[in-house]
Amino acid sequence: MTDPNSQVEKPKDQQHFSQEQYDMLKRCSEKKDMTEWNQWRNNNPAQDVLLEGADLIECWLRGVLLNTRGSSHFSGEVHLEGAKLSHAHLTDANFECSRMESAQLYAADLTRGRFWLAHLEEAFLNDSCLEEAQLNSSYLKGAILYHARVKGARFSAAIVNSGTSFWGLKVNRHNGNRKGTNFIGVGLENVRIDPGTKQLLEYNIRRMNWEDWYKEHFWLKWLVKPFWWISDYGLRTWRTIVTFFLLAFLFALIYWLWPNCVMVNREVGDVRGLWQALYFSVVTMTTLGFGDIAANPDSWAGQTLLMVQVILGYVLLGALVTRFAVLFTAGGPAGKFADEKEKEDTKK
Repeated sequence: MTDPNSQVEKPKDQQHFSQEQYDMLKRCSEKKDMTEWNQWRNNNPAQDVLLEGADLIECWLRGVLLNTRGSSHFSGEVHLEGAKLSHAHLTDANFECSRMESAQLYAADLTRGRFWLAHLEEAFLNDSCLEEAQLNSSYLKGAILYHARVKGARFSAAIVNSGTSFWGLKVNRHNGNRKGTNFIGVGLENVRIDPGTKQLLEYNIRRMNWEDWYKEHFWLKWLVKPFWWISDYGLRTWRTIVTFFLLAFLFALIYWLWPNCVMVNREVGDVRGLWQALYFSVVTMTTLGFGDIAANPDSWAGQTLLMVQVILGYVLLGALVTRFAVLFTAGGPAGKFADEKEKEDTKK
């Protein structure tokens, strides 16, 4: 990994740097009021922001208006290449289309920041807070995001490469109206990422895509949605196993309470207790219908029951086999979503 402190700095006359702009920004930071800067920016929309290599460590820059290039009337470029923004307070800041290559953003508060099309190549974002930040289509080649907090952040279609690191990210679960970390369209196969984080991000991607599909297929979703609920969108194994045994027990109860709907060893209704009914039920589901139990040929209800149970057995066994295959190839167990982990920690 490249040490940011070892970078050779350009001479001031070769940098995109304005001492006047820097002093104004520092002045606003000290007052914790961005009014002066934002008014200047609105009055000079075509002027470039020249802060390459600026030392803004621990500065308070909440709501700072740097750039909205490409929208409305702003056209000037923002140069923050190599800027030192570690521990800076940049909540709600606008960095759209900004040049932030090799910027140092260690532990910076970038909550709800806007980074559309921003150039963050080889930027250092370790331990930064990017909760609800918008990094859609941003350039993240070689960027380092170790242990960054990205709950609710949008990275859709961000451009990455093998030098990009997403390690130990604090991700939140996508759950209906509660938007989770969004990495749709990001090449996770090409980046450096730990297995736990990768599985959580893939879960969110899968769930978001299927929820979009539900909106277009109102009737079919009632068939597909229960399957994804059973497997927790392919993330958890225990829910599939529990569902399997609950259904097996349910069918066993039916066979025990209404034995005349089935045949055991070619005898109608010869079910000797709940345990035997459970045995027959499990065997029927695991052998996909080739068990010791059969439907009573004179009972349409019995035939329907066994047909439904065999179909459910196919689906659940298929889900289990697929889930086990994922476990063998995933490189390790899935991590825990940040919000769920925080709840567990508060209970301790």
